[in-house]
Amino acid sequence: MSISKTIGKALQGSFPGSITRSGDQLVQARTIAEIIKFGAPVKFDATNNQWLNIDESDAGTVVMGVAVRAVKQALAFADQDTNEYPANSDADVITRGFVAVTVANGSPALGGQVYVMNKANGSGLEVGDFVTSLFVGPQVETAICTTGAPTDPGTITVTVTAANMPNSPVAVALEVVKEDTAAEVAEKVRIALAADSDVGAFFTVSGTGANVILSTVTPAAVDATLAIVVVDTDTTGVVFSASTDTSESGTSVAVSNMIYTTLKDSVSGTAEVHILTTRI
Repeated sequence: MSISKTIGKALQGSFPGSITRSGDQLVQARTIAEIIKFGAPVKFDATNNQWLNIDESDAGTVVMGVAVRAVKQALAFADQDTNEYPANSDADVITRGFVAVTVANGSPALGGQVYVMNKANGSGLEVGDFVTSLFVGPQVETAICTTGAPTDPGTITVTVTAANMPNSPVAVALEVVKEDTAAEVAEKVRIALAADSDVGAFFTVSGTGANVILSTVTPAAVDATLAIVVVDTDTTGVVFSASTDTSESGTSVAVSNMIYTTLKDSVSGTAEVHILTTRI
């Protein structure tokens, strides 16, 4: 009779929400009205005296702590390994001390700043995920040719304004003819903007049909001045809508009172976070 043996090659460093060091720690219990996963960043609702999940567009300053992993009485036989606090229960949150979190993106450096996603990026990162850097996607601006088929041939002028673009605002002139459709006018605009040395270097120019889309090449803070303005210089009859910000990329915010104090565990994907000072 043979006896089989399994020898592990690696051990999981920790589990999300596990308190990793004893001593200087502060854990506070509050009720919750929604499901909160172990190891998730949470904020405090002072009106209802509750912990809440981080919401889209929240600032890093609202993050009060991390939901602590807890062993609790199961409410149902088939629901005993959910790794979360159920809605309408009590939840423990560490607001000062050391705790393990799942790092969804990046490799934390010792003493590195902690960031939390406050907008999903459409590629796997969700609101509330811990990451290791400021995550700012390209800003996207869209203008639409609402009236093509120029009544007369002539020149239209497209002016692009962007805070960090050299020589902003940049005006680009191009010719249209009576036979052009809205899609053909938009295509001429896209070609002219892409060919401009300033606009073409600062933006990726794209779009289909009557759309003209500019996406910043280098991620940066949101530019409220970004705009595409089309002026019908020769009264051709061409009309473009006012441009709008159509950005869909995810963003993260710094949590100023948290730093990473270990590297990312290769098995569990977790790292230790030190919550330096309590905010509540």
